[in-house]
Order: sequence, then structure tokens, then C-alpha cells
Amino acid sequence: MDQDNIRGNIMWPAILIILIAFVFSLFYFGDNLSSTELPQNGNIDNAVNFRKPRNYSVFYKAGVFSPTNLRVVAGDTVTFENNSLAQIRITSDENSKGELILDGFDSINIIKPGDSFAYKFSEEGIFGYHNFSNDLERGVVIVRSYSTN
Repeated sequence: MDQDNIRGNIMWPAILIILIAFVFSLFYFGDNLSSTELPQNGNIDNAVNFRKPRNYSVFYKAGVFSPTNLRVVAGDTVTFENNSLAQIRITSDENSKGELILDGFDSINIIKPGDSFAYKFSEEGIFGYHNFSNDLERGVVIVRSYSTN
């Protein structure tokens, strides 16, 4: 046998092994959806745009909300934790008519030290909030829709 035939006989099986390894790695390392990540309605076409809701925390201490600005996706929940020694009440900023910009975004009751208040943001927008007792203690939650683009 000459050298070209020997190389040809070795090269094709090597290429085949590499291709098989590549296909196997796609299946093994691929990002497949598990059944627990499918949308509630079971529509697989919407599964690409599905994202599980997340929980975020904002901490209040010494008159400051941290983080002051928080970006979330519609459907996420933000828990406001009072780590200070004072009581607070968290409420949405108001429009020019004195109405809450985000209706329902109000702890209504006092949040005692060590307690918390959770709110699920379901609509898009930029929502300012503040401590009802002190208008200067404020923060912002930026809510966007989930997009894979």
C-alpha cells in the first residue's frame, strides 16, 4: 500500500469519530427544557420565551434602601427588608393628583425592625417608592418584560 491510501483509510474513520463526538456533546451539554420549566398552559411554542419568576431583596437601614435602583422582570417579586431600628412604611410614589403611581404598591401597615414586605411587580415601567414617614428615603424599581432578544 502506498502512503496516500494509508492516510485515506485512517482519515475517514477519524472524521467520523469526531462528528459522532460532536453530536454526542450537543445532546449532553445542550440546554434542554425540563418538564418543570414549561409554561403553565403547556404550549411548547411559548417555552422559548418562558422564564421562572425570581425573588429579589431590597434592604433598608439607616435611612437608605439598598440597592437604591433595582431592575427586575415583570412577574418578579421584591421583598423589602427592614434592617433598621426604626419602623417604616413603603409606598409607591404619587402622581400629580396624589394617587399612587403603582396602585397596590403600599405596605399599608408599618414594617417593624426585622420584618419585611413583599410585592410582585406585574406590569412594566419605572416605579419610584419611598418611606411614607420620610419622603427623602427613596428608591426605584425598573420593571421590563422578559425578552430573549
